[in-house]
Amino acid sequence: MENNTKKKSVLNLFNILSICVIIAAVVAALYFFVLKGDEKDTVPLLDIEYTVEFGTVRDEFVGNIKVGDVLIDAASQRTIGVVEGVEYNRSSTYSYDKDLGQIVAREYPDHSDFIVTVRAKGTKTAVGYDIEGTLVNVGRPVDARFPNYLNTGYCISVTVITE
Repeated sequence: MENNTKKKSVLNLFNILSICVIIAAVVAALYFFVLKGDEKDTVPLLDIEYTVEFGTVRDEFVGNIKVGDVLIDAASQRTIGVVEGVEYNRSSTYSYDKDLGQIVAREYPDHSDFIVTVRAKGTKTAVGYDIEGTLVNVGRPVDARFPNYLNTGYCISVTVITE
């Protein structure tokens, strides 16, 4: 009897799976650290000025928002701008006057509308502007928190100051 002592090189299933896992890990690391990092750095920040209206607010809150106040998104707790201007107007209510046959505006007693202009830095998206993860666009609600005031208003204008 002859003793056959030839060593055979066998790639078993465990070796093949190990090699595949290592290759996948290298490819994933390259994608996340090399390719993804470049995309984030190329998005330009824009100076944005937007206006938020808080309608029919009790007069006792007039003066609680001041120029220079920081606006924080109440949901995410992130800063989404600094107040550049505040305007207070008397609130109106509209109703149909049967005698005149038309809709008339009447002052809503003890209430005002707040128009707040905010300046921030953000990026342009397909559906508006992203400011620290908060989407700002005309018609969207803004959950606002100021140092002395908290309310939900609506964005009524957005202007890009610089591009």
